Amino acid sequence: MQVFCFDWLLVETAKKNDRFPGFLIHDSHIFDGVDGRQIGLALKLAQSKSEQLGVQYIVAMNSDDLQKIKHEEDISGEEIFDPTDFIMPTKLSDYAGGGLFGIRF
Repeated sequence: MQVFCFDWLLVETAKKNDRFPGFLIHDSHIFDGVDGRQIGLALKLAQSKSEQLGVQYIVAMNSDDLQKIKHEEDISGEEIFDPTDFIMPTKLSDYAGGGLFGIRF
């Protein structure tokens, strides 16, 4: 969670100095061993910061980590986070003419 917070600090600083590419990407390791409530609060923060700064946040997350998020209320009485609207559907192209990045192996 320290790396998560530090990355958002860097996003704000880089955005303020016009040296930011416009997106922040994390993989599933950022939330390894993290409590579901903390994951929900972190994703809620990422959503609000993304909207506030006009940037895109991408996280590749394991589905079991998403299931850890409890739809309970935080201290202020607001729902922690509902990831349903932000999940991209998985699309597999397993057909005879397929490949990876247009290359057949």
